[in-house]
Amino acid sequence: MQKRDIDSLNQYLQLAPHAELAVPRPEHFVPLFIALGSGDENKKPVVLNQTYDFGALSNLCLEF
Repeated sequence: MQKRDIDSLNQYLQLAPHAELAVPRPEHFVPLFIALGSGDENKKPVVLNQTYDFGALSNLCLEF
């Protein structure tokens, strides 16, 4: 994501060893493409906030 490597991001199921556990269905990951595409392509994505609830539920806020 930091490199805006869209081709690799599209292949997350093949490239990430535990993708199916982290992203059980595409609708959990596809919105990232919408946000990434709406941001400034010359600006590196920034993590604004990341917290976890119940030990595994990630609340991630990014700026694109």
